[in-house]
Amino acid sequence: MRKNDTHRTAVVFLLADALYSILFDLTASLGAQGKEMRHETKMRFNQMLTDLNKAKKSCLRATEDVSIAVMDDYIDDSDFLREIVETVYEKTLCNEDNQRKIKEFLGGLENTKLNN
Repeated sequence: MRKNDTHRTAVVFLLADALYSILFDLTASLGAQGKEMRHETKMRFNQMLTDLNKAKKSCLRATEDVSIAVMDDYIDDSDFLREIVETVYEKTLCNEDNQRKIKEFLGGLENTKLNN
């Protein structure tokens, strides 16, 4: 596996894990409020959770040679990615000025060792 492929596998894992967590927390929150999604919507969400869980397992199989410490880092990174995605969504939804500011800020950051 090439270096970029390894990084992309990690990104897929992180995104799948972050999305799974968001969906899981959403359904739990709605349940705690005594609210439920419509039957069709609930079925689609449950299918999405199932599919995301399968994707996570596939990514884990693809990274079997990765140490437990690195997997712990993936999990921490996944939690961070989730926070970033939710924050960017909240701050930039329908706000082109904030979208531009986020892009400028990220563009000014130094690349990590993964990109070198």
